[in-house]
Amino acid sequence: MEERGCCFNVISSHRSVRSFSSEPISQEDIKKILEAARRHVSPWNIQPVHVTVVTRDDLKSRLAGVLWGQEQIKEAPVFFVFSVDYAKVVESIKRLGLEVREPGLTELLQGYISASVALAWAIAVAEDLGYVVNIIAAYGNPCQVADVLGLPSYVIPVAGLLVGKPKGELPPLTPRAPIQALAGWNSYGELEEKVKAYMSLGEKFVNNIWRVHRHGGPVDRMDPVIRECLKSRGFRV
Repeated sequence: MEERGCCFNVISSHRSVRSFSSEPISQEDIKKILEAARRHVSPWNIQPVHVTVVTRDDLKSRLAGVLWGQEQIKEAPVFFVFSVDYAKVVESIKRLGLEVREPGLTELLQGYISASVALAWAIAVAEDLGYVVNIIAAYGNPCQVADVLGLPSYVIPVAGLLVGKPKGELPPLTPRAPIQALAGWNSYGELEEKVKAYMSLGEKFVNNIWRVHRHGGPVDRMDPVIRECLKSRGFRV
C-alpha cells in the first residue's frame, strides 16, 4: 500500500512538547490546521465543534491562570481551544421555527467524539507541517476557560492544543502499552492478557494512574465541578 507523508510516520514519532520558542506560526499554516479540524468525522454530521484560536498574550496569560498555571500556554505562539458547541446547533433549529430541547448526555458524547477527532486531525497536520504540539486538558475547570473566552451557553471547552516550534531538544517518546492491551480481534479477549500487557509499562505507571483516579483524588474532586459547569451552560446532566 502506498504511504504518504502524513500521517503514519508523523503519528508514530509524536511527542508532547512543553517548551516553545517565540517563532510565530504563519496564517497560512493556521488555516491548514483549522481546515484539518473542519474535516472531522462527526456523528450524523452534526459538527458540534468550535475552535477558538488564541494568539493574544493577555488571553494566553489568563488561560494559563485557570489551567493550573502552565507557563507553556504563555510560550506557544498559538493555543487552539476545542469546544463542544451546541449553541449554533440549537439556534439554527430555533430559526426554522422548530421545537428544540436542551442538549443532554447523548449530545455531549456526540460533541466529545467530534471534538476529539477534530483535535486529532489538527495534531496530525500541525506536526506534518513541522510544528510540535501539546494537549492541555480543559475539563478540570471548563467554565473558567469558557468565561475567559466569552463562550456562550451550550458551549463547553474540551481541550486546548499548543502549537509552535520547540525550544531546546525534543523529549523522548512516551511509552505506550502493547497492541494486546489496546485491541482484540472480534471480542475483548482475555482480561488477564490485557492486564499483563498494560502493566508491562511498570508499577510506577499504574501507581501514577491510581493517584489521579483514587477516591478523593484530582479526578474525584473534579466530578461535581464539571457537573455543575455543564448544568450552568445549558446541558441536561
